[in-house]
Amino acid sequence: MRSNCPKCKVKLTWPPIKGWFSGALKIRLVLAAVGFELVGGGFGVVTTMVHVIAADVSSGQARTRLFLAIHAIGTMAAILGQITSSLLMPLNLWLPWITGLSFIILAISSSMIIRDKPQLASKPDSGIVDSERAPLIESPDFAAPQPELHADIRGSLEADQIDATVWPEGSTLKSSVVKACGRLKGGFKNITAHSRLIFLLTLVLICQMSEDALPTMLLLYVSKRFGWSFARANYLWALGEGVQLAILLVLLPGIGRILNLKIGWDAYSADSTMARSSTALLGLGTLLMGVAGQVPFLVVGIVLASSGAGLQSLLRSLITDSISPTDVSVVYSVVTILHVLGGSLAGPLYSTTFSAGLRLGTGWTGLPFIIAGGLGLVSFALLLLLRRPAASANNSSS
Repeated sequence: MRSNCPKCKVKLTWPPIKGWFSGALKIRLVLAAVGFELVGGGFGVVTTMVHVIAADVSSGQARTRLFLAIHAIGTMAAILGQITSSLLMPLNLWLPWITGLSFIILAISSSMIIRDKPQLASKPDSGIVDSERAPLIESPDFAAPQPELHADIRGSLEADQIDATVWPEGSTLKSSVVKACGRLKGGFKNITAHSRLIFLLTLVLICQMSEDALPTMLLLYVSKRFGWSFARANYLWALGEGVQLAILLVLLPGIGRILNLKIGWDAYSADSTMARSSTALLGLGTLLMGVAGQVPFLVVGIVLASSGAGLQSLLRSLITDSISPTDVSVVYSVVTILHVLGGSLAGPLYSTTFSAGLRLGTGWTGLPFIIAGGLGLVSFALLLLLRRPAASANNSSS
C-alpha cells in the first residue's frame, strides 16, 4: 500500500501536466494516466489493502462495522472532494489538483506508521468477544521479537507459502516473484474449487452492476425525463449520498448490534439478513426510479436504492467468513477486480439502454433503472439460497 500511493500520485499528476503543455501535447495523451494503474494498480489496490488490514485486526460484527465505516469514509471523501473542488476552482484552476496531491502525500506519510510485522502467534484474549486482534498502529517502543507461527494458523501450507512479507535471507527477486506467483495461483485454485465462494463473488459482480445505475445515470435520466438542469438534479444526488451516510454510520451498525447483543444472533445471521434486506431495497428502489412518472416517486426510489449502500461491505464480510485467513488478500483482490469489472460492464449497458429508451420515447428513459432493479431483485433471490457455512453451523449448534 505504501508503494502504491506514490503511483497514484503520479497518475493524478499526469493530466495537469498534460493540460499545462496542452499546446505541445495532444489531448489524447491524457489517457496515458491509465498506464500508471498497470504498474501500481491505482486506488483499487489501496482499497483492497485497507480491507485486508481491517480483516486482520477484527472479526465478526466488529469487522462488519469496520467495513461499513471504511465505505462511509470513502463516501464522505467523495462528497468533500467535490465540494472542495467546486469552491477552489473559481479561485484558481490548479488549486483542486494541488489539494488532491497534498492529501495523497498525507496518506503516504500516514501509511508509514502502519505496522506490517506479523502477529500471528499471539492469540486473542478469550475474555474478549468481537474485539480487535492486534493494534493497527505500531507503538514507538515496540521491540518484541516475533515468535514462530503457530501450526493451527499455518494449517496445510507448505513452508515456502508462509507469510508473503517474510522472505529468507539470500532470496533473489526472481525467487520472490516465483513464490508470489505460486501463492497467487494457489489462491485462485482455492477460489475455483470453492462453490460457495464463487456464488458470493458472482453476487458481488451482479450487485455492483445494479448499484452503478444510480451514480451513472441519475443526472441524465432526471434531465431528460423531468426536464431538470444538471445543477438542480445534483440535489437528488446529494440526497442519495446523505441517505447512504446515515445507513452506513448509524442504521446498519445499530441494527447489527441489536441483532448481535439483544437477539443473540451470530455474525453470519446478522450479516446475511442485512445483506438480503439491502438487496431488496436496492432492487425495489432502482425499479421504482425507472417507472416513476413523478418526482415524488423518484425521490422515494432514490431513498430506497441508497438504503442498500452497505451491501458490498456485508458481502465482503460474508466472503471473509467463507475463506481461510491465508487467502484473504487474494480473494479481496478478486473482489476489487469484480468491482471494476462491474463498473466497466454497467457503463456500456446503461448507456445503450438509455439511448434505446430515448428512441422509444421519454417514458422509456428509465429503462436502465428497470434493468438495474431486475439485477438487484435477482441478487435478493440468490441470497435467499445462501446457507450457513458448515463450520459456522457446527459452532452455532454447539
